[in-house]
Amino acid sequence: MFDRGVYGSKAHENWRPVLMPEALTDVLEEFTRYVNNDIPFRLIYLLDMTLVGRSTVKQHFRPLMDEITNDMIDEESKKMRLEQGFMYPIHSDRRSAVRALVEERVQYAIFSHRWLEEGEPSFKDVEQRNESAPGYAKLGHFCEVAQKGHGMKFAWSDTCCIDKSSSAELDESIRSMFRWYRNSAICIVHLAQSTSTGDMTDDEWFTRGWTLQELIAPKKTKFYNKDWEPLTSLHYDKGEYGDEDILSAISKRTGISRRNLLHFDPGPFFLKERMEWAAGRRATRDEDIAYSLTGIFNVGLQIAYGEGADRAFVRLIEALMQVTSDTDILHWTGKAAVLPHTHALPPSPAAYRVKSISGSRPRGRFAMTSSGFQIKLAVFPSRLVSTDQETGVATLACDLAGMHEVILKVEVLERDALQMHADDGYNWMIGVFNYMDTLAGPKIAPISGCYLLMTSSLSPECIKLPTRDVITFEMSEMVFDVKYLQTVYL
Repeated sequence: MFDRGVYGSKAHENWRPVLMPEALTDVLEEFTRYVNNDIPFRLIYLLDMTLVGRSTVKQHFRPLMDEITNDMIDEESKKMRLEQGFMYPIHSDRRSAVRALVEERVQYAIFSHRWLEEGEPSFKDVEQRNESAPGYAKLGHFCEVAQKGHGMKFAWSDTCCIDKSSSAELDESIRSMFRWYRNSAICIVHLAQSTSTGDMTDDEWFTRGWTLQELIAPKKTKFYNKDWEPLTSLHYDKGEYGDEDILSAISKRTGISRRNLLHFDPGPFFLKERMEWAAGRRATRDEDIAYSLTGIFNVGLQIAYGEGADRAFVRLIEALMQVTSDTDILHWTGKAAVLPHTHALPPSPAAYRVKSISGSRPRGRFAMTSSGFQIKLAVFPSRLVSTDQETGVATLACDLAGMHEVILKVEVLERDALQMHADDGYNWMIGVFNYMDTLAGPKIAPISGCYLLMTSSLSPECIKLPTRDVITFEMSEMVFDVKYLQTVYL
């Protein structure tokens, strides 16, 4: 390899080291870091369909790094992007510009598809060239399209480029997958049920859990129909200069805006919106609904197949709570995940299909602890006015700090709770979670989101009752006494 700062060979005794140009020093440092960390650790070499590691990839692309000059870096640093009528710099610093130039040269195609029911070629199948393996023909089509249609020398497929017999390798692959799709030169999507752009959004590909990140992570995507014919004549369909009709159709089908399709920024924000994208999607392994969202929210989660869908999704929520204070994470409905340590967290993204409310981002208002889900709520006593056992609807009169009374009609999913009255020692309450902290004191938001709570004379611990819909009420902003703020464990 190369020693940082020098290159050349000793020709005679008066030899002096030749200083490496500044650009090449920076480029090689970024090139080495990028290949070792930000691309798959195993790729298919398309000329002979063999699996190769990062060292081979590094050797292949190393000569291209000599092309990058200081002038090219300076020019790249000046690039701007037009977004919502404003011009923004693309790069924050010189390193970002160098990385972009390295990425342009380190290219590989990546595969997105619906797995066959009969199976797909495995790591061992490709190593042993078992061409009779299920799905091997499909893999061959992908490799041919990547090489001949897009000029790629390397490609990656989740079916065969991961040695799934290694739990450590599988874990790292799942954690890294969003980044690998993001850094690909082209994502090739095979729509196995589609014939044209007219029926593409009816394809099952749009209903799977993992394909959500495979849709939004790549910078460029090309769609092929069931016969491996391109859906358009363009070099790529999703990208800065892609097919607008396809983008519009995908946006309508998925609810994902054009901006997010083209410039998605992963991270623990816009929680409700992003959960709604995933709601209704399915996965072969139940836990994958949670695991497939880690890259979208940019959080780490240990992979533990066999733990069950509820536990996996709650662990995702716990990971999000460690990095965000957005109360949108609390704004969900339906029955809670069935876990021993808490009964107050959702079991899936579908729980976030709710009406939007004004969120807040207070520090330290909620957290997962050894005692359960800890949250600070504005708790207001409520009187059970009437119940309807047939519909499950409870009518509550909620006393908001002695200043206002709000009447709420709530469908309670646990019908037995409708028989629990104050005369029997049961206390009904609402707990508002998106109140605002102000200098004047805590304040009710214009649209409040709240939980339905209950305590009993036998136990002072709060219980969160599951409801069909989220509980909200509208009111002009109202400051209330801090005595109504309570920290509860649910």
